[in-house]
Amino acid sequence: MRCAIALQLWTVRQAAGHDLARTLERVADLGFDGVELVASLMGSDRSGARIRAVLERLGMTPVGYHATLEALESELDRLIDVACELGCPNLVCAWLPEPRRADHAAYLDTARSLAEIGQRCLQAGLQLVYHHHDFEYARFQGRSALDWLCGLVDPALMKLELDTYWVLTGGVDPADELRRYGDRCRLLHVKDRLPDVMPDAAPAEPGLAHRNTEVGTGMLDLPAVLEAAASHVRWYIVEQDVCAGDPFDSASTGLDNLRGAAASHDRD
Repeated sequence: MRCAIALQLWTVRQAAGHDLARTLERVADLGFDGVELVASLMGSDRSGARIRAVLERLGMTPVGYHATLEALESELDRLIDVACELGCPNLVCAWLPEPRRADHAAYLDTARSLAEIGQRCLQAGLQLVYHHHDFEYARFQGRSALDWLCGLVDPALMKLELDTYWVLTGGVDPADELRRYGDRCRLLHVKDRLPDVMPDAAPAEPGLAHRNTEVGTGMLDLPAVLEAAASHVRWYIVEQDVCAGDPFDSASTGLDNLRGAAASHDRD
């Protein structure tokens, strides 16, 4: 079966912020099946209907719509409206501000909020999905923060978007996580990582995957990830925060390498 692959538009954020419609055309030309959109890159009119028309013309599927927890808590009605206008089934919590992840009590409070947001999404015909970073691998009472969040929020109210880069950065095997979370993980960020050769400075921007490299060129065991994901992941999403050259070239390389690995997996 052909692997459905989307691009997270954060990869090409400068171009998307300048001209989203033209950026979507370029992404379609690369051969992606879908895109993950970002609320902050939607433009001043934030018109889901306008972007949906572009995507339909290009034959691309809107896979997810990313927004921060702060935005979800303060602008949920608008974000739900835009996601519905886009025809996008998944509203994704993309980022937690530091106070909402400072300690165990903060995560408990965040879980309560996510459950409420998930219920509102469900009522609107959408699915809330949680995208993590490495800080969710901090441990409280013997469990990771990610485990706490997933344990406290009903799976019907919140699915999980695993990110292989941040799993690796958290010191965990992405294939093991895919098997452990199973059907809760429908969306997967396939992001490769350069190894830690030596200590370096923290990224200039919080949450930036500064050791990101093109899919298939780093330490990610791509065949193992595809094997573990095969039974339940519906969309494989290429994302690269930092690109040495043209981000569209990096996206194209990632797509080609992921498609090649998927084809090899199917033959095996």
